[in-house]
Amino acid sequence: MSSVYRSRLLVAAPRMVDPNFDRTVVLVIEHKADEGALGVVINRPTEIEVRDVLERWADYAALSSPGVVFSGGPVSPGSAIGLSRLIPAPGRPGRGTVGEAGNPGGQAGVGGVGSAGSAGLPWSHPAAGSDTGESGTGRPIFDGVHVVDLGGDPDSSPGGIRPVRIFFGYAGWAPGQLEEEEGAGAWFVLDALPGDAFSSDPLRLWHDVLFRQGGELAMMANYPPHPRLN
Repeated sequence: MSSVYRSRLLVAAPRMVDPNFDRTVVLVIEHKADEGALGVVINRPTEIEVRDVLERWADYAALSSPGVVFSGGPVSPGSAIGLSRLIPAPGRPGRGTVGEAGNPGGQAGVGGVGSAGSAGLPWSHPAAGSDTGESGTGRPIFDGVHVVDLGGDPDSSPGGIRPVRIFFGYAGWAPGQLEEEEGAGAWFVLDALPGDAFSSDPLRLWHDVLFRQGGELAMMANYPPHPRLN
């Protein structure tokens, strides 16, 4: 059975009270009913240059401005997850199939804060080196977006433009937890575009994703951060 969450966006509703996820946009990398869900926050850049922490990936990160590390979530902030977008070179077929990502692992707590460490992430760094099929390309999520093997050789991937974005930490949910949070109105579950995780203006992503939906969600994109102050 296909997941209703994997490869989609979780957009925090204005009623979200957890500061870890206030006005966040999360790309769900994996979801299984009996194991829970795992994703990365894609709109919280830090001031840490990729060159300062994962130098060999810096040139690929620079292809997707800003070339900084992103805060992917409150779980296991010492582990890194990389996403790449493989844009085929002329004459090469696309690779837009959805594949199996890793086991989210661990148990999550309130608001997506879990206790799973990098041991549950076979494609995270430094615990990389899983069987990804192609070194440096990684496990497919959707439409050319992959979880990249940060332990592989960045220069070994086949031809194509391959910007990379690096996330420290991730968001995790126990089985049934994400469904409960969605039912409580904490998240909007929306379709992702391949470029969302590589936005050049990530701080506007919450607004932009809601606005492109049209209707009531588009109006919600302009909801003030602190309505009691207006």
